[in-house]
Amino acid sequence: DACGFVFFDPPTGRWPKLQHRETGIEVDILPEFGIPGTPTSPAPVPIGHPSRYRAEVSSLRYINLNGLIELKLGAGRAKDIADLVELIQRNPQRLEEVQEYLTTIHPNYVRHFQDLILQAQQE
Repeated sequence: DACGFVFFDPPTGRWPKLQHRETGIEVDILPEFGIPGTPTSPAPVPIGHPSRYRAEVSSLRYINLNGLIELKLGAGRAKDIADLVELIQRNPQRLEEVQEYLTTIHPNYVRHFQDLILQAQQE
């Protein structure tokens, strides 16, 4: 039990989680260099160093928008895609910045993000 969180041992092939005792909110622990996605559709790049996502030793912080979008693109599950559409709709002023960031990660992420922008504009 650390800071109100309980650690859960993951099932085989899954990443560990924490669950907040009071709220029940689950937090995924993403391993550096882990490959997000699914076994049939892995991401083209591994998860980066935690500092890329604003992580700090002994500190809980929110991930920045660029990093969150990168990780959701990598995971690629239906819920992640729905989350991305909503993030795009709620942050239109940041889309250019996010696209510039994604060019430093992988060209597939840029193309997929551009497709999602079009989808978000149609919904």
